[in-house]
Formats: sequence, C-alpha cells, structure tokens
Amino acid sequence: MKMSNNAPGGCGNDFALDDITFRACGPIIQTGFGSTNGQTTQSLCQGSSAAYTLKASVVGENNPSYQWQSNINGNGWADMPGNNADSLNIPFNNAIAGVYQYRLGIANGSNITSAQCRVYSPPLTINVNPLPVVPSISAKAVCACPGLKLNEFCFGDSIRFSDITNPADTSVKSWLWNFGDNTTSTLPTPAHLYTNPGNYNVTLTVATSYGCTSGISQTINVNNKPVAAFSTSAPDCAGQNVTFTDQSTITGGKIVQWVWGYGDGQSDTLTNGNPVNHVYAKAGINTVKLMVTTDSGCSGLTTHVITVNPLPVVNFGLPAVCLNDTYAQFTDQSTIADNTTSGFTYLWNFGDPNASASNPDTSTLKNPKHKYSQASNYNVTLTVTSVSGCIVSKTQAFTVNGDTPFAAFLVENSNNLCSSDPVVFDDRSTVNFGNITKIKWYFDYNNNPQDSVVYLQDSIPANRKFYHSYGLFNSPPTKSYTVKMDVYSGITCVNSTQRNITVNANPVVTVSSPGPLCQTDQPVQIVQNTNGFIGQGVFTGTGVSSTGLFDPSISGTGAFTINYTFTDQNGCTYSTNQQVIVNPVPALTLIPDIVVLEGGQVTLPAKVTTDSLTYQWAPSTGLDHDNILNPIASPTDNTIYKLVVTNALGCSVAAKISVTVLKYPVIPNAFTPNGDGINDAWNIQYLNEYPNCTVNIFNRYGEKVFSENGYGTPWDGKYHGSGLPQGTYYYIINPGSGRKAMSGSVTIIR
Repeated sequence: MKMSNNAPGGCGNDFALDDITFRACGPIIQTGFGSTNGQTTQSLCQGSSAAYTLKASVVGENNPSYQWQSNINGNGWADMPGNNADSLNIPFNNAIAGVYQYRLGIANGSNITSAQCRVYSPPLTINVNPLPVVPSISAKAVCACPGLKLNEFCFGDSIRFSDITNPADTSVKSWLWNFGDNTTSTLPTPAHLYTNPGNYNVTLTVATSYGCTSGISQTINVNNKPVAAFSTSAPDCAGQNVTFTDQSTITGGKIVQWVWGYGDGQSDTLTNGNPVNHVYAKAGINTVKLMVTTDSGCSGLTTHVITVNPLPVVNFGLPAVCLNDTYAQFTDQSTIADNTTSGFTYLWNFGDPNASASNPDTSTLKNPKHKYSQASNYNVTLTVTSVSGCIVSKTQAFTVNGDTPFAAFLVENSNNLCSSDPVVFDDRSTVNFGNITKIKWYFDYNNNPQDSVVYLQDSIPANRKFYHSYGLFNSPPTKSYTVKMDVYSGITCVNSTQRNITVNANPVVTVSSPGPLCQTDQPVQIVQNTNGFIGQGVFTGTGVSSTGLFDPSISGTGAFTINYTFTDQNGCTYSTNQQVIVNPVPALTLIPDIVVLEGGQVTLPAKVTTDSLTYQWAPSTGLDHDNILNPIASPTDNTIYKLVVTNALGCSVAAKISVTVLKYPVIPNAFTPNGDGINDAWNIQYLNEYPNCTVNIFNRYGEKVFSENGYGTPWDGKYHGSGLPQGTYYYIINPGSGRKAMSGSVTIIR
C-alpha cells in the first residue's frame, strides 16, 4: 500500500497517519454442529447411524449466495449439488470408517458459481472411527500335543489365549475374555486352566480408545489325557530281547500313537499297542519312557527304571585226549561282567551217543569228567545260568583222537646247514584218527636232554614247519646234534623218533671303511679280510664295482651303503656292509682369461653358489688379497692365477684365470725399408697384444697409404705394392681394449 500527499505544501497541507487495522477481504462465516457456536468436530464408530445438522451465519455480506462442499478422506473439496442454504443435514447409516469434512462457501449473487469469487468457512469434521478387527481366537496348550487341533485341548494343561487383533491398530485399549466356565480375564494374553474336561464357548471383546467395541466367540474342546502304563519282562539281559507290554488307558477317545524311549539312545514310534522287543547292547540301569497320544492330540507319559543284567560269557577248555586215556576232563572258563561267577549254575551235554547210566551224557558240575568209548568227533554243549537268571549256551566240536600216533620229520637242506641260518624241520607225523595234540622237540638231545620245546595243538604251525637256530659260530668247521621228536595224540598216546644233523661254521669277514670322500676324489679300493676262510666275495651298491672299487664320481654325493657278501666253500655265507659318505665340492665359476691395461687393475670375477667357504689364490703377486673370492689384481706382467675353494667338509675345487697385461705400445718415429734386413718394417712393440687395434697412415696430403685392423704384419713402407718415397708420414693408432687412440709421425728413410 502506498499513500501520497499531492498538495503544494504550506499551511494546512500536513499529512498524518493513525493506526490502521487490516482483515481478510470479504464477510465473516461462522459454522458449527447444531448451531453456529457449536462444536467443530464430531465422532462416531464404524457401522453406527447418526444425523448431524451443520449451521452457518454470515457477517458483512447482505443477501449472499451459499454452496456447501465436502472433502472425504482427504480426496479434495467438491461441491455438494443442491446444498445452497445456510444449514446442511448429514445422515450416517452403517457408517463407513473415514474422515468427513464440510465447509460453506459464499459469494455475491451469481458469483457463487465461480470458485475464485467465494469465501469459505473453516471446515467441520466428522471422524468415523474403525472398529477393532478381531480374528478367530488363537489358543495353544502349554504342552504342545502332537496332532492337536486348533480348537481341541487337553485336560490338565494350562491354555494360553492370545489376542491377534491387528497390532498396527494401537487404538485397542481394553480386553474382556469370557472362558465359558463363569471366569473372565482383562489381560490381552491370559492363561486359563479348566477344572473339568468338556466343550466351552470362549468370547473375546475388545474396545478402542474411541469407545468402539468388537467381539468374537469360539468353542473349544478340553479333552481327557490318556494314562500311560506298561510292564516289563524278566529277567532283563544284555544282548537278549527285553519285552515291553503296553497297559495304557483312555476315557472318551482312543490312543493312536506309542513312542517308546528305551534309555539307551534308541526309540520307536508305533501306531499300535502290541508288545515290543528291544535288545540292550550292554548291561546297566536304563530309564524307559512311554508316551501315548490320543486321536484328540492329548498325551500321557510314564517312566520305569529297569536293570539290564550282563550275560555270562560262556567258554570252556577242551581236553586233548586219545581213546586210551582214562577220561576227558572239561574245564569251565566262563566269566561275567559283574563278577558273580560263584552264582553260576551249569548244565553240560557231552554229545556221547554211547553214554550210559554209569557214564551219563550230562553233568551239572563246574568241571566234569566223561569217558568216551570210541575215537570220534563229538559236539559238547555248556549252558550257564547267571544269578540274575540270564542264560547262555555254547557248543564246541570235540575230538577223541586215535591211540596210535606215528612220529616222523624231515630236515630241509640237510647237507648244507649253516650256523647263521635256522634249521627247518618238516613235520610228517600221523595218527590213526583225529589229530596230533602235542609235539615235543629236543634239538640237542645228547648234550642237553633236559631242554625241550613243546607245541600244543593250537600252536602247531599250519604249514607244519618248525625252526630252530643253533647260534652263529665260526669254528670249529662243523658241529653235530641229535634231534628227537615226541608226538602225542592224547595224554598217554605217544610215539618218538630221532636223527643226527651236522651244522657248518659260517665265515667271518671284515672290510675296510673308506672315510668321507669328496665327489672329485679318485676311486678308492675297499679291502676285505677273509680271516683265512676260502671262498668268493662280491661287492654291491651305488658307485662300487663287484671287486670293491668305489668311485665317487659315479655315485654322486650322499650316503651310500656298500654291501659285501662272502660265500665259503662249504656254502655258508657272511654279509656285512659299510656306509660311505661322498661330500659335494663347491660350485665354482671362473672365466679363463681377462685383460688389464698396464698400470690398471681388475677384479677377478670368480663366482660360487654356497656359503661357509675358504679361498686361496696363487700366486699372490699383484693381488690385494689372496684369501677372498674376488681380489683386485694389478699385475705388471701377464700372470696365470689359480683359485682353490674349500668347503666346510674339506672338499675343494680349483680353477685358473689368465690375466693379460696390455702394455703401452712403443712406437718408432722412423724405419729404413731398404731391404738390408735391419728396420725394414715399422715394428710397434706390444701392439700385437691388442687384438682389436686399428692402424691408419696418411701422407702429407691426407691420403691414406696404409690401413689395417690388428697389427699382425708390420707396415713395410709400401702403398699398393710400391715403395713410398722417403719422407714424413702421419699415423692414427687406436689400440682399443680401453686405451686411448695415439697419433704422430713416422719417417721413411731410404
């Protein structure tokens, strides 16, 4: 806003301002529910019915035109056709949740049709609050019975009810549960324990902070639980069937599942109540559990503690008897884990069809005797009953052997027995029925008749070969022994035989031991001492010849076992061995020659690949050190240096290098090529030692009259085969090899 005073000024033309109040352009509209001074907000619950009258008054406008607008759920303001008065009736029938807003627009006359010409009242709001959404009642038994249906529960279990109303609906503020047994709860997730089985109608009613309520009912069944019970067979023995018999009961239903837990980590799940068998692998105390489940999902559990007793381990010794023996003595060898063998009872069956009343076929003794009347094969059975009643039987085959054993044996290689080798005796014994039960050997019966070796039936080798060593000896040349053999088919049935054998002495030989060698050493002869024995010897092994010449260049480095075998003329042998160690030599690299300018120096370029080495150069003349790998050489004359490298094992290697000293060329300033044999050529001393030198000679006019690479043939003063005239000529000599070029003049004198 701008205010101007256009007066010319002077008396009476002053301009003054006072307080100015601004307001919105247009009339003032006042609205409310029921009256213009009523509330501006109303609320009701979803699904309710109500009617509202919206009133309006206008100040500052005469005879205005009216137009009511609505805005539903924030979707924008829209005219309500036909609602053109200062009041508006809004009815709700089964109200839908949402936010409903209304306002009145006014304008002059026909301008009411133009939204830009209207003035609007503040909005009036009706909130239709949603009801809480209550799904079906969710309830779970505290013990989750397998197969339990949603509306079926087990008597005696506490049931927890859960309100699963939409968790996003934070307007829910109260709960009322009616469990159908005259009890209620206002907790959102109560737990309830019914005192009797049966059907119950459970009701949940929830209310929001707006006062809106909703509810739902559901019938649940509280079923009886089964009573689990079972019995156990006796005695209970490890390794044998233990039988469990179901004795469970149920009122008002049927059992459909049996879960057995045997207490040893094993279990069975069955669908029938038949008796079950279980084998316990070991003795001990086990807690057996049975859980039974009904068709309504209710379960019952019971446990029994049972003791599984150990089985006797039945065993007995079989006597080695022949028909002539008085009786067969059987020996009990049974055991049990709980050491209650003193409580065993026994029942023997000797399997003898020829038994009689005076010689019965059975016995209840621990270690009984029985007399058999025929040489034959029998089956003997022992049944042992433990103090706990566990019964185990064992049957073993038993032979009553014949009464006529026959002793016989052969000696392998009997004509060439050596003291270093065991003598092999081949058993050829027989018996008229059954088996040989014992063999008794006397390997030196004449000298040591008290010494014997006994082989019972179970220890007789399957190949029937017996070995005996008489001990190594080198003298006398032979020893003789008497060998006796006693063969048994029972206790009293025995037969004997014997024979003499001769055992030859073994030679004894020593061989020399070559010390540690180096790979570059010369071959070494290994020497053997046969100590007077006559025969043939041979060497074998890496790097050695059959005669004992060991060559380290053939074997290479490392440790090698050299074997020597000597065979005496009696056929007996002696073997020995020696360990030979071949150490490596250092790996040395050295070029054969190198050059150095007179007065200069050069590092000798030796290379090695290992550490802990010593070095020795010879001669030491011209070297700064003679005991390092790379000395600096400054000889005055051509010299051949030798390097010896030695490792910590004492092995050495040597190499040579020739150092050529390139001396300064001595250049004559004149020569006389007149054919008198004296100074006929331009001889430049030492220039021939420079293999890559170049010599160029020019006349006074700059014309090149001589050029050569390498000065092997001295210049004779000629050019194209003709002698040059007497005079002064100019040269440029480039020796190379690091020496600078030289220039000057030379005079031909004729």
